[in-house]
Amino acid sequence: MLIACSLLIILFVSIPYKFFCAWLIDSIDSIREKMAYSEKHFYLSIAPFIAFFIAALEFFKGFLPFIVLQLFTDNVYYFLFVAALIVVLNNWNVWQGLKNQKTFFLSMWGIYTFFYPPLFVVFPALYYLVSFTTNSFTIGLVCNVFSMALILWYVDSSRFGVYFSLISLLIIFLALNEEILNYFSDSPQTIRTLFDER
Repeated sequence: MLIACSLLIILFVSIPYKFFCAWLIDSIDSIREKMAYSEKHFYLSIAPFIAFFIAALEFFKGFLPFIVLQLFTDNVYYFLFVAALIVVLNNWNVWQGLKNQKTFFLSMWGIYTFFYPPLFVVFPALYYLVSFTTNSFTIGLVCNVFSMALILWYVDSSRFGVYFSLISLLIIFLALNEEILNYFSDSPQTIRTLFDER
């Protein structure tokens, strides 16, 4: 039963919900255009709800698997393995050819929240505080995960959160090494330049 549950978790966390939602919306728009509807891009009116829905799905990628897994096992090392797997599969999913999506924040937020509920508030607050202070979401993420390791060192006797944070830092460095090195270059890509490009 644990194996079957683990396979379902792998499927759930590997699905790029944002990609599929965008594909579905484009398909609906194409159908409406062929049916000669005067109002195109109907999703613009519900875009905030769609964005919230996708963000919630990404958050629950990290939260729900452990709610289910704790019904079958309390093995901390298995939890650690699954947590690392969630981070990897959420970023390099098979549906998009293992392309580096560079997406970590929401799924990791869910994992940290399950493990230590007060981090539901602390994790995003600290992330945005550090990101806007350093003018970089990448550096904000790295500093935030490192901060989680320090916080969980004091509140987690099993050290699960500390080990998870260290493994996550390694995964993040593998995925975002160019962005991290760029930040310390002469012309870093900051939050301001990202918005300017848009």
